Amino acid sequence: MGSGVVKRFPRLRFLLSHGGGALPSILGRLEMARQLMPSIDKALGENAWQLARRFRFDSNVYDAGTLKVLTDRIGLDRLVVGSDYPFLVR
Repeated sequence: MGSGVVKRFPRLRFLLSHGGGALPSILGRLEMARQLMPSIDKALGENAWQLARRFRFDSNVYDAGTLKVLTDRIGLDRLVVGSDYPFLVR
C-alpha cells in the first residue's frame, strides 16, 4: 500500500487471498500512523480504510467474526468467493 503502486496504477486490480491476511486487522493502526506522520500520509495518499476498498478480498477465512469485519468495514461489494483448492484443509 505504501509503495505508491496503487496510486500510480489506479486501474490495476488486486485480489488479496484469505480475507487479506493481517491487513484488515492493522488498518486502524495504519490510519492512526497516517494522521500522525506526514511520511506515512504521503506514502498512503488517502485514508487507510478507503485505500483498502481498492482491493478485493476473498472470503476464505473460516471464521464468521472475521467475515463480519470484512463485510462491515471493507464492504460486501469487495468480497469474492475464495477457495483453498487444491490444498484441502482437514
